[in-house]
Amino acid sequence: MDQAAEDGVYRFWHHSFKVYALQDDTERIVALLDQVRPEGTTLNPCFHTIVASGTGKRWERAHNARWLEVLRITELPH
Repeated sequence: MDQAAEDGVYRFWHHSFKVYALQDDTERIVALLDQVRPEGTTLNPCFHTIVASGTGKRWERAHNARWLEVLRITELPH
């Protein structure tokens, strides 16, 4: 695991609002995956659900009391 990944895990584990910065990296990675996927294919719907549930969030102080609920996936598509 590289230092950036370790930092993200550390920030999540210690309930740091700085973990929210990982959303930008995640969105860039998804865009790159979308560019290199074979023509006529799509990325997995469960993958999109995971990404959508972990991006587009802004930190709020109230999130600290519900940390795992706010930052984790609650339901995957069937």
